Amino acid sequence: MKNLIVIFTFVLLSPLAALAQSTAFTFQGRLNDGTVAATGNVQLEIKLFDALAGGAQIGSTVNIPSVPLVNGVFSTELDFGATAFDGSARFLQIGVRPAGTTNPYTILSPRQHLSSVPYSIKSRSSDTATNALSLGGLDPTNFVRYDANGDVAIGTTSTGSKLTVGGVIETTKGGIKYPDATIQASAGLTAVATNPTLTGNGTSASPLGIGSPLMVRDLDNPARQPFRIITTVNNAILVNVPKGKRLVVEFISGFMQINSFSNVSGLPAILLKVNQSGTLVFQHEIAPQLVYSVTGGTVYIMSQELRMYVDAGDDLQASFPSGSGLLANRVSVTGHFVDVP
Repeated sequence: MKNLIVIFTFVLLSPLAALAQSTAFTFQGRLNDGTVAATGNVQLEIKLFDALAGGAQIGSTVNIPSVPLVNGVFSTELDFGATAFDGSARFLQIGVRPAGTTNPYTILSPRQHLSSVPYSIKSRSSDTATNALSLGGLDPTNFVRYDANGDVAIGTTSTGSKLTVGGVIETTKGGIKYPDATIQASAGLTAVATNPTLTGNGTSASPLGIGSPLMVRDLDNPARQPFRIITTVNNAILVNVPKGKRLVVEFISGFMQINSFSNVSGLPAILLKVNQSGTLVFQHEIAPQLVYSVTGGTVYIMSQELRMYVDAGDDLQASFPSGSGLLANRVSVTGHFVDVP
């Protein structure tokens, strides 16, 4: 093999794939004989330094007696040991000569700066004592762990799912979003009476709120049918829920204009009632959120998002103050029907 005119074209560094953690990494490059890709075998002498020029050698010299060239491209394994990479800059000095000769090595210039890739050898080590030292003496359970499968562990060294948490999960803003796009921002009401079938009949004082975790089962019911009704009639029966259905009330809004409280039957509020055969099942009161004066009286605006279940055979009824002092009013109720067994 004739003397090589060495042109260093590129370097690619990557950690070796192995079941056990290794300190070795793969080194690839290309050698030209003049302007043509070199052929045959070459001998490599590779040293690790802490500077681009001069500086101190790090670790031992790696000597590789014979490396085959394929269209000028070669690939070999380098291992300077785990202590060679402490986070500081590192540079490879590469010497090359035809294999089997005693010719002087041709030193490639400049030295090749190592990227951060070999440092993954250190960061992925599973040795607990080494990790504790590199993390300021803290136990690895105080940090986030990311494994080769893309699983993440917080507060524990064990992974087994996309997120494993060794402790209490706390959300201070926004809540938790589920696959059906439901956002759970609250544990829901606690003073609630409900039955095992989750029909949702709450007490008169504490009907089930929209934040309750029990109130999401109907959301994926394939028989969802929108419901909306508007009325100005006091004590009107808005709907009688038919057999095989359940009404889920989601939003109530309305307004009333009153010119004199001495001529109305009660405070300005909307009372939503559920009756069955004339017997009150439960009720929910919606108080004003906005009050403003107009010519001839005061207007009260009410609106509330909630989750109220009305079963088959039950009547949904809206009530509000009555009398000559009530000048105008309107109530709007929206929700949806679902099928029930």
